[in-house]
Amino acid sequence: MYTPEIGYNLSVKHWSFPIFITILLFLLPVLLVSQDLDWDALRGSEEFRFGVQAYNSGLFDNALLSFERALSYSPLEALYKEWLGRTYHRLGYDATALSLWREVLSSGEGSALLQQRVDVISARNSLERERSAMERFVLGEVLQGRQADYTLFARPLGLEPWPDGSYFLTSFVNNEVYHFNLNGGLLHTLQGGVLGFSRPYDVMRYSSRRIYVSEFGADRIAYCRPDGSQIVRFGRSGGGAGELSGPQFLARDQEGYIYVTEAGNRRVSKFSSEGDFILSFGRRGNGFNGFRTPSGIVVHDGKVFVSDTRQGRVFCFDLSGNFLYEAGADVLIQPEGISVFSARELLIADGERLMIFHPVSRSFELLADFEGDNRRIVDAVRDVNGNLLVSDFNRSELGVLSELSTMYSGIFVEIERIDATGFPDIYLDVSVRDRLGDPIVGLRESNFILSEGHGMPGSPALLAQGDALEGIQAALVLEKSAYTRGREDELAAAVEDILEALPEGSSVRLYTAGELPVKEVPPGGAGSDYIAAAQRTSYDGVSFAFAETMRMAALELAPLRGRKLIISLGSGRAPLRRDESSAPSTSVLANLLSTNGIRFAYVQLERQLSFGNDEGRDIYSFLADESGGGLYPLYRPAGIAPVISEYGERPTGRYYLKLISNMDPDYGKQYLPVEVEVAYYNRTGRDELGYYAPPPYN
Repeated sequence: MYTPEIGYNLSVKHWSFPIFITILLFLLPVLLVSQDLDWDALRGSEEFRFGVQAYNSGLFDNALLSFERALSYSPLEALYKEWLGRTYHRLGYDATALSLWREVLSSGEGSALLQQRVDVISARNSLERERSAMERFVLGEVLQGRQADYTLFARPLGLEPWPDGSYFLTSFVNNEVYHFNLNGGLLHTLQGGVLGFSRPYDVMRYSSRRIYVSEFGADRIAYCRPDGSQIVRFGRSGGGAGELSGPQFLARDQEGYIYVTEAGNRRVSKFSSEGDFILSFGRRGNGFNGFRTPSGIVVHDGKVFVSDTRQGRVFCFDLSGNFLYEAGADVLIQPEGISVFSARELLIADGERLMIFHPVSRSFELLADFEGDNRRIVDAVRDVNGNLLVSDFNRSELGVLSELSTMYSGIFVEIERIDATGFPDIYLDVSVRDRLGDPIVGLRESNFILSEGHGMPGSPALLAQGDALEGIQAALVLEKSAYTRGREDELAAAVEDILEALPEGSSVRLYTAGELPVKEVPPGGAGSDYIAAAQRTSYDGVSFAFAETMRMAALELAPLRGRKLIISLGSGRAPLRRDESSAPSTSVLANLLSTNGIRFAYVQLERQLSFGNDEGRDIYSFLADESGGGLYPLYRPAGIAPVISEYGERPTGRYYLKLISNMDPDYGKQYLPVEVEVAYYNRTGRDELGYYAPPPYN
């Protein structure tokens, strides 16, 4: 019954086989080419995955090789080029990174986010780090003291910024001092203990554990912890030595002495940090006509500057109260609070205006004018993020002014790495900086928005701020050249001092820069290991491998969390060996440091900085300036310890976030993008990075 059908099929098969062979031979080259292209894409995808994993592990050299291989298989893949550019950026090669990103943009496949990245990094590389005093500041945010249904504060006076981005404010009427976070949220209310504050006028930070408050109504000064506990007071009413009458603004000098202006006694009094009277000044004599209404005060560059509201002037004295000069006649109207604006400029609250004072030229410039708004700006200070905080006594307001250029250019956000080893829990290291690369600190959980796969945004958990992590991730780089030969004991003593000065929780590794870079001691080594490495005899070459050793140290520190610092100790006289085949250029090294949040401090084995060659001095200075570090003589009067300890309080602008992923990882084969957006005052910034989840294990 079915035999004819079978015979038909067989007949068809016999006729079909030659045709099939002919078609196969015709298509075989096409199929083979197609198969080759598929293999290239697969290999490129695998190399890309290896590169992403290496990048997120901080192995940037490995990531670079993988992304290069991925592009060799898929030269037109825009995502591979973006990641390769990002890797070059982390390694300090910004010119190469920008070139790759511009290729992507010119192909039409780049995003607006990539264009912003190119614009910011290009602008940063062409700008001076120091801001100009005449940047235009505009009022961006206002915190109203008098709300519709209650009064938060009334008649605000003194302001004090805190290193974490928060700030303190005194309320003259409410008899309270307030501690606000960066977003204007109230953290603490300080009421002055059992006695309470009496017309608090100014508040001043002395250290991370102490603030001072001047009490105008009680003629005394109080100091306490930042949360208001453990309060101590000194001073009493009167005009004698150590007595006070109408204390107003406060200042301190580098030796820790406290200065306060007195409206009633028309003078400035100086006290020890514990309240012991030292001296007072401000009476007529020695070319000085005397104060009429002393108000604001600041110590800057070893001099005391005092504003006099009635006289409309600023007076300058030395630290012992000897009159030096006056400035501001016919310029200032009603000067009160005075503070440091930059390394060479002071900021003065002048009625309805903000003025910049240049002590070197003794000249003034207008920074902002609120004319016609019935304002009385009593105090103005610059916070750690570069904003101006102003207290308006008449309107019971606190204003936040930002540079106009930063308001439009936004902020620069970088996701530095994603840890997905605990998937679906993922952890992100995020850097937030301004347009010049300076860190923005004090952000809260509410300032961050995260989204996955370009989907709905969600709120992450803010695990920690980099500034809150204890200790410093430090690397010591020791010069070993003919110029340090015979000075090994000095190097060892300096290393011992630095180890003792580093704050608790620090981790230290030690490298020597001789003929070749050598890692001598890993983190966690015994103290004797560091000393022994420093005491080893220097090689007798004149030059030494500074740049190569710096790169080695920087690459180890780059993926670590918290504050990061390279301390280089040397003679300041040895030429820096320049092997073009292995040593990064100075600009690349500076980018490597600044991009990864690593500060550079150079310590010379001398009593005063004195370099034997201009090249070395210029390179050390450039690296320190670009990274936010400094140059120091080892045998300075105060010793090197205070300098090293101070780095433990430097801001980082790093934040560590957690997000629970809802994405399908496809057994670790799917690339999963994550976007972070930061909203801060009237500015925003965002970044996108991706990861691969680890494959499941049975």
